[in-house]
Amino acid sequence: FIGYHFVDLLPELSLVSTSVDFVKMTLSLDQAKIPNESLMLDFLWDWVKCNLEPRKTFLDQLLPLVRMQYIPETKLGLFLKKIEKKLGKNSSALDLIKATQNRS
Repeated sequence: FIGYHFVDLLPELSLVSTSVDFVKMTLSLDQAKIPNESLMLDFLWDWVKCNLEPRKTFLDQLLPLVRMQYIPETKLGLFLKKIEKKLGKNSSALDLIKATQNRS
């Protein structure tokens, strides 16, 4: 259900009250009717940002669930800048994304 209706449900979600389990389940879907994988990356980042301090610790755990190989390099570059700005240059999430870029 979520995979098929995710795009429709996204505007209705209250990210503040969305659990890490829901985010993990959504990112782990084998099939989702989404226009592009960047939507999942944006969803994850928006979820983290809306309650940054407690949720930034989940970023390392959840980022590998996003299929980075389907996200354009330009989008990943912008995402790196966002993480760097919010979490600092020493964020381990930066290393995860850079490792993904190096594999492609």
